[in-house]
This record gives sequence, structure tokens and C-alpha cells, in this order.
Amino acid sequence: FAAVPYLKFQGQRASGKTRLASIVSHVAHNSLMASSLSPAAIFRVTSSTRCTLLADEQEGLGKNKTLSQLLNSGYKRGSLVVRAGAKGRLELFGSFCHKIVVSIEAMNEVLASRTILIRLMPSSNPAKTRMAVTDYCENWGEIRAMLYSWALSSWSGVLAETVPDVPGISNRFAEIWGPLFQIASSLETQRPGLLQELTAYAARSVAPALPLPTYSAHERLVIGALAGLAQAGRPQEIAPGGILAAIGAQSPEAGLPTPNGLGVILRRLRLFSSRRHAAEGQRYVVDWGRVAELSGT
Repeated sequence: FAAVPYLKFQGQRASGKTRLASIVSHVAHNSLMASSLSPAAIFRVTSSTRCTLLADEQEGLGKNKTLSQLLNSGYKRGSLVVRAGAKGRLELFGSFCHKIVVSIEAMNEVLASRTILIRLMPSSNPAKTRMAVTDYCENWGEIRAMLYSWALSSWSGVLAETVPDVPGISNRFAEIWGPLFQIASSLETQRPGLLQELTAYAARSVAPALPLPTYSAHERLVIGALAGLAQAGRPQEIAPGGILAAIGAQSPEAGLPTPNGLGVILRRLRLFSSRRHAAEGQRYVVDWGRVAELSGT
């Protein structure tokens, strides 16, 4: 591919960003996962190893002008960095490689245009939050071998696929989404509908963002807790105590809303479709589509 998108794992604390990056690092080609990367380290590593670079804990990325400029061009094959070496000799370093950035903060607008954003939310499911990612799982090598075998046998077919014309996807967006469209198109026989799902997701991702409403601290806690419950299984009904417990699990140090205050928030944000009074107390039927809309998941 002439260009490949960056991936951005973004979410609040304890949302699984580093864990997801660690999983990717175990199956990606020639991966290198590190934090505290200087611009010099990045272009020297990418030039010498052509690795899949996973940059963790990249808070304040947009404030580092040199690093931002390096990343702005590093998504295209053939991108070069020129530095003066010993005795004034010019040295050329390639800055192109697959890169994944992990942080809580959003990217600047220019870098975001080269990136596919993956938002993560905290989970209240202990089976997920306590899951450890280790180097000793025998499946990592098997998965890497399967991916490498697929690449060797299918790559010519992937490159031969025609990039579909998707409304709103043009210029740089076409550059970064095109490779994924070609891969999805080549997999249509094994996974029918994959290309249609991907193009729809891409169209939503590049649509102009609407101004985000301003939520109170308690409203943000409720939205985050319900988003975590959605990932854990979307219970058909939930008691106020269940929502408050989910808030406490995600944000132990945060002040909880009162049960009455919780009801006001759920009603104001239209987060439930109905409610009933049972012998054990009030029960809400949560509108999970509305939760996804407000949380961006």
C-alpha cells in the first residue's frame, strides 16, 4: 500500500487501552511497544526495523511540534526524515511504518485526519477487567503464523481489489481507508457483508462532528457506567443500585449521585425506554442505543 492509517486507542483511565495494545503487539508483524518515544528514536527505529510501532502513554502528543511533524508524513510509503550527521553529512531516514498511538487525550486535527480512532470504555465485568495478557500464551505464535500465511497466499488478490466509491471518503480519507476496503473486499466470500459494514463505519467516522453537549460530572459518570454495562452484556432490566454499583466500580473516588438524582439524570438524558415498580424496587429498561449515542461507542 502507498499509505496506511494510524490507529488511535483512546479512552479514559482503566478502559483497556494498554491491554488492547499489548494484544496487538503479540500478533502484529515485527512489533515494538514502547512509551516515552522521542522523534529521533521514532525515525531511527522505523528506518532500521520497519516495525509495527505501538506508542503507549502518548499524552501531550500534540504539544510536541517536532514529533507531530514527523507523524504527519510517516503514514505514507517513501516518507523521509533528513538529519545532519557526523562532519555535516546529510543522513536520510525512512519514517514510514504501521503505527498505533495510545492515550487519553485526543489528537490534533491534522494528525487525526491520518488516523482511525478506536474509542474504549471501562468495563464492569470482572472476567474482562482481571484478564492478564502474558508473553507465555502458546497461541500468539499460532495466530501470527496464520496471519503471515494468509498474507503470503492472499496479498496479490488484496492489491487487485478495486477500492469502492464511498460518499464522503475522498482525498486523504480515501488514502487511509482504501487499504482496509481492499482487505475487506477480498474477504467477502469468507465474511459476507464485511465490506458493507466497514464502508458504513468509515462514512460515519469521517462525517463532520457535531458539537458535544456539556454534561455534569454525575451525568458523565452515569453514561460511562451504562456504557460499561453494555459491554458486559446489556441486562434487560437494571435497578438503580446496579447503576450506582457500576459507577463505584469504575470510579471509586467519585461522589455518587443519590438514587433520586440518578432518576433525574436517566430521565433528562432519555436513557431508559420504560420503568416498572417491582417488589424489590424500581427497575429501568435501558435504551442501549441511546447509551451508545451519548458515549460514542
